[in-house]
Amino acid sequence: MKVFTDPINRIPPLLESDIDSKIIISKMYTNNIVIMNYMIKNQYGTILTKDHDIKRGYDVRWSNGYGKTMLDVIIKQYKILLPQGYKMSYYVIESKKELKTFIKQNQITNTELETELLELWKKLKENKK
Repeated sequence: MKVFTDPINRIPPLLESDIDSKIIISKMYTNNIVIMNYMIKNQYGTILTKDHDIKRGYDVRWSNGYGKTMLDVIIKQYKILLPQGYKMSYYVIESKKELKTFIKQNQITNTELETELLELWKKLKENKK
C-alpha cells in the first residue's frame, strides 16, 4: 500500500493508469468529521469520487466536477480542504490483502463502504482478465 499526504510539494506515488488496477482512496478528517472517498473512471473518462461520511455512516455523494485526471481531483480536494483545517491522507491499494488491512485499520468493517470497496476490487480484477 502506498500512502502520501501532500500532493503539492511531493510527487505522489501514483500513475494515472493505476485507476484501472488499484483502488485510490482519499481520507479527509478534522476533529469531528471523517470522510473517505474512492475514485473510478466512468465510460467518458471522467474521474468520479464516491464520498462516505464515516462518523455519521452514510454516503455523501458521487461527484465529478474536479478534473480529468486523478491528480487533478486529489490536488483540487487538497487545495479546498486544507484551508478549512482538514488533514488528508491518500492510499493506493495494490492487493486484496492491503484492502482488508485498510478496512480493518480504518474501522469500516461491516459498512456500505467496505462492501463497495470489495466489489470494486473484484471488478478491477475481472477487468484484467
